[in-house]
Amino acid sequence: MAPDLELHARFVAGDKVAGGELCRRYFDRLCGYFERRLPDQAEDLTQEVFAVYARDPGRMSGESVRAFFFGIARNVLLHALRHRSRHPEAELPELSIRDAATGVSTIVAEHEATRLFLEALQSLSLIHQDLLELFLFEGLTIAEAAAALGIPENTCRSRRARATSDLRAKVEELGLSPRRAAIALTKLGLLRKRQGDSAPAGIAALRELFDGLSADDLRRALDGLPPE
Repeated sequence: MAPDLELHARFVAGDKVAGGELCRRYFDRLCGYFERRLPDQAEDLTQEVFAVYARDPGRMSGESVRAFFFGIARNVLLHALRHRSRHPEAELPELSIRDAATGVSTIVAEHEATRLFLEALQSLSLIHQDLLELFLFEGLTIAEAAAALGIPENTCRSRRARATSDLRAKVEELGLSPRRAAIALTKLGLLRKRQGDSAPAGIAALRELFDGLSADDLRRALDGLPPE
């Protein structure tokens, strides 16, 4: 499989097939990003991300295509929220998705643990939700997450710590155990298990969030297996 940067370079040079492959590679990830925020617009907003990218792919700076895509996704989200917001534009990143706009539908989850974890996640400010998802679900580095969010790396580190603390407190408030939260993430398909994907980074982030869990217990939870 061709690396992201190779496909990007080929697309910049005029290879539309390479650009299409890159967009297909990130469609599910970006659609999931929007489904956890504006589920009724998820596919349309995902297509908007690719449209923005296609209009001027050469403007990408840095070495991470995924950071570039999620940076576009964040801007597309904020633009969409402006049309349904009850608050001034400047306040949006510091508000939760539920407080930022009217008519935000809640994701319906069959599994109770999944519903509770989503409730905890959506209680965070938009920028904190973004930060944790980029680490928990996508395995981005500090540098990549900072580039995607347009903030300095030191700010990214401090916000990550605050976001982790806030999510842990909300999860505890809802009575959701660490193991059930890990299972919820697996059921949501947010921790990928294919070789070369973001599972190792996801496991590391969950251990940081739920620091009472051993590595073996967490892996059992992610596999949906009961503890021994």
